[in-house]
Amino acid sequence: MNECKLVYGCLIEGGCETGNQKCDQVMELYQRSTKRMRKSEELSNQNSCFNRAKDNELIFVLLGRDIAAPAAIRAWCRQRIRSKKNKADDAQIQEARMCADLMEQEREK
Repeated sequence: MNECKLVYGCLIEGGCETGNQKCDQVMELYQRSTKRMRKSEELSNQNSCFNRAKDNELIFVLLGRDIAAPAAIRAWCRQRIRSKKNKADDAQIQEARMCADLMEQEREK
């Protein structure tokens, strides 16, 4: 099986041709996260992180147009892994990293 050298870049360009099963899983996450991380979807989805927050729980929102947002998301990922709350290959971490990548790519357009 070929190793994906483009990581997420191939997803934006139209798909992975390596036949790697991990790429298929990443593609599925990508397709879900491009919709799920949008404001309209977060508000309408009862199971979104935003809607699962307790009524008096503090939340912090990062906007895609904020130049610091991708770095903040990646720092959050590293801390979650360091504190053993997640593993590097957990869907939550992969989705967060993908969101950071998408923020950068959309800002470049």
